[in-house]
Amino acid sequence: MRSQRGVTLTSLVTYIIVILIVVGILATIMANFESNVDKLNKEGTSSTEIDKFNIYFIKEVKKQGNEIDSISSREVLFTTGNKYTYKSNSIYLNDNIKISEDIEKCVFESNIENGKTIISVTIKAKNSEQKQIEYVLSNEEIISNYEDERSYTTESSSGIYVKNGLVLWLDGIFKGDTEGKWIDQIYGTEFTMSGDYTFEDKSVHFTNAMADRNSSINPKTLEIVLKNEKDGYGVVFLNDNANQSIVFNKSSEYIQMGGENAKSFSSLKDTIITYTICFDQNNTVLKCYKNGQLQAESGSTEKWSGTISGVRIGKYYYDRYPFQGNIYCIRAYNRELNEDEIQSNYAMDRQRFGF
Repeated sequence: MRSQRGVTLTSLVTYIIVILIVVGILATIMANFESNVDKLNKEGTSSTEIDKFNIYFIKEVKKQGNEIDSISSREVLFTTGNKYTYKSNSIYLNDNIKISEDIEKCVFESNIENGKTIISVTIKAKNSEQKQIEYVLSNEEIISNYEDERSYTTESSSGIYVKNGLVLWLDGIFKGDTEGKWIDQIYGTEFTMSGDYTFEDKSVHFTNAMADRNSSINPKTLEIVLKNEKDGYGVVFLNDNANQSIVFNKSSEYIQMGGENAKSFSSLKDTIITYTICFDQNNTVLKCYKNGQLQAESGSTEKWSGTISGVRIGKYYYDRYPFQGNIYCIRAYNRELNEDEIQSNYAMDRQRFGF
């Protein structure tokens, strides 16, 4: 009996020791996992702060005829009157607009190469690596690749998306600084917001709201990044002068253009999705993409009217068919994007908006 009890006691002690070892290993794994997740979150936030500065600064140097009025290591003043200053771990535009924060280092330098003025910015955000970005003044091209996980290259529009043919860019991160306005990042035109909406961190949330602009575009490619919360019809993009709309319907899972079904999608409920719709020279729906992948060609026989004198986002006339959900980005091009460009833009959407 003692022998059996001895074996039992020994087994129990061994079992307890093994359990303690396993618990210790699991605790270590969980601690490392949480640490890595926290690190990734901090790095992503830091990259976003550099993004914010980059978008403002590229728009500045692209302005034709713009020149440097004065420059020091912490400040650059342009002949447009705009001044960029690094102070207190933040970058400010004209002393009162905070563009970026948690910036540990920002140094401005300039030189002339082959008759072109080049501004070099050495920048480091908190919890990220130091980067050096070079800009050519009064020239749309960035001469130096900004090669991090967000792939800023000379093929990107304003350092982010494909630039060739981009005529409209409403962005959920870079909304502008004017209350009640959503600012087009290409030409600086204002979309007037009205109704029930919220400017969130990376998107605009529509409950029963509208964004409206009167100036003209003639899109051959529309890219819309959204998360739809509504089961019924929701108008996302309305061609105001021709009574034509692009409607998303989650329950029926299709995009409707005007009175016709442009293309059915097996969409995901409450998930961020990039939709791309291409038009041919006759303005008929030519191709439909979802998350960079072709879904169908020639899904509709109805023609888009071409030049749009007014754009309405979020609802139809008389407050009908309001879109409910988040809009992260809307891009319009005056040409058809190829598949590589569509996939490149989709990859950037994933990185920027986290889906």
